[in-house]
Amino acid sequence: MLPNFLIIGAMKSGTTTLYHLLKCHPEIFMAENKEPQFFSDANKVDSSMAWYKSLFKGANEAKAIGEASTNYTKYPLFKDVPELIKTHIPHAKLIYIIRNPIERIYSQFTHNYYIGRTDNDLNRVITQNRNYINISKYHMQLQKYLGVFEQRQIKVVLLEDLRDRPKEVVKDIYEYLDVDSVFVPSILNERKHQTTNKSGRSGLLMKTLRNLPFYESVANRLPEDIKGKLNSLFRSKIEPPKNMTAIEKLYLIDELGDDIISLQSYLKRDLSAWLQ
Repeated sequence: MLPNFLIIGAMKSGTTTLYHLLKCHPEIFMAENKEPQFFSDANKVDSSMAWYKSLFKGANEAKAIGEASTNYTKYPLFKDVPELIKTHIPHAKLIYIIRNPIERIYSQFTHNYYIGRTDNDLNRVITQNRNYINISKYHMQLQKYLGVFEQRQIKVVLLEDLRDRPKEVVKDIYEYLDVDSVFVPSILNERKHQTTNKSGRSGLLMKTLRNLPFYESVANRLPEDIKGKLNSLFRSKIEPPKNMTAIEKLYLIDELGDDIISLQSYLKRDLSAWLQ
């Protein structure tokens, strides 16, 4: 069995919160492995389809069956993802949850800093690692999907809306997935993955583990709660991440401005706050 919908990102934009809001619905089945990242690796698609299908073997009579992999909107780091999804799940519904792109970049930076994936130099990160900026170019990422899927198959959700109007937004997503939209999840007002809980800590031992050749293949198959417990276990006290400077923010506004304006036109809503 294959899923009939996917949360395709964006990284550090509320995918974990959305995953849990969907998972608790009685008519929705979410893979226990939240982020199998299956379609971000063409070789995996060719060799591991049976493994991927096994993630959904407990779906039974669920109306909506899904997973949430943020690598699906990390072009050009991962290419041909829309085409691979289209080939194997042509009628899939796609949910793309996004947030203020500059805040998303800073959240990714602090996350990577806490787990030992980068040092405490935001300026170096954003000027030398284009992935941070590319992931926040939401319109560019969308265009890759719109070249393959029909527009009606892609639902864009803003994290800001989910925070401000959670009941309304969740109801709308349920309707999109053709499940009971009257259902109200008991965790509606909870927040997952709050960075503030990690303040002043970093994964020094995790950094060592990440250098092991087998780490990624093992980590990608761990349930989210296990990953979270391991991160907590291996953190040690160090200085907190540096705040974003005004110069760094202006640099990012310049890098992202055109994409934000294009997205604003596509969504037909005012995103000018993201340019301030």
